[in-house]
Amino acid sequence: MKRNFAKQAFLVFAAVATVLVVSRERSSVCLAPACLETQAGSHPVLLASAASSDATAPSLEERALAKGRQAATRTFGLLSSNLLHAIKTSGVTNALPYCSVLADPLTQQVAKELNADIRRVTHRPRNPKGAASAVELELIKRYEAALAKDTNAVAPTLLTNAADRFVFYAPIVITNSLCLQCHGAPGTEVLPETLAAIAKLYPRDQATGFKLGDLRGLWRVEFSRASLEGATPASRP
Repeated sequence: MKRNFAKQAFLVFAAVATVLVVSRERSSVCLAPACLETQAGSHPVLLASAASSDATAPSLEERALAKGRQAATRTFGLLSSNLLHAIKTSGVTNALPYCSVLADPLTQQVAKELNADIRRVTHRPRNPKGAASAVELELIKRYEAALAKDTNAVAPTLLTNAADRFVFYAPIVITNSLCLQCHGAPGTEVLPETLAAIAKLYPRDQATGFKLGDLRGLWRVEFSRASLEGATPASRP
C-alpha cells in the first residue's frame, strides 16, 4: 500500500513538472513589454541567434536552447527523485512539506552547477515566490492560446533581455489526473484534509481549480552568453 501511494504521489509531481520540449519548432523574441505588445498575435521574431559559418557547428540559439533544456530536465530529475525518497521515508503526507522546504534549495543546487538562474513561474501561484511577472503573464497567455488549438504545438521559447543574456521558457502542463489531487477542484478532487494542509503551508494559495490539459506554469532559465562557450546541443528526448 505504501509503495502504491509513493508511486501515485511521484506521478503527480512528474505530471505537474512535465517539460514539453520535444518539438523542433524554435521561437525567440525580445523580452521587453513593448516587443511583446508589438508581436502579439503573430509568430515571434528571431532575435537571439547568430548564423554559423560552419554548417556542422551548432548556432548560438541551438546552444542556448540546449542549456535551457538541460537545466529544466536536471532540476526536474533532482526534485522528483528527492520527493520520491521523502514519500518512501515518511509517507505521502510528507510531499507538501517537502515542496515547501526543500524544492528551492535543490533547484538552486542545479542553478549553481550550470551557472544559471532556474525558477518555475505561474499565473496562479501556490508559493508567492513563483508568481509570474507582467511579461511572463503575457507569455503564459500565448501558451494557453496555443494549447487550446493544439496540445502538441507548444515548444520552448528563447528570449533575450540584453546583449549577453538569454531567458529560456518551457511550458508545464497538467497531463495526469493524479495532479488534480492537489491542483483540481477544491472539496472534490482536492480533499478537505489536503486543502487544510495546503492552507497551512500556503495561506495565499491560488493553485487549485485546474483541469487536465491546463497550463500550470513555466520553467524559467536565465543565463549569460558567456556560459554557452563550448556548449553543444544535448540529444533531444
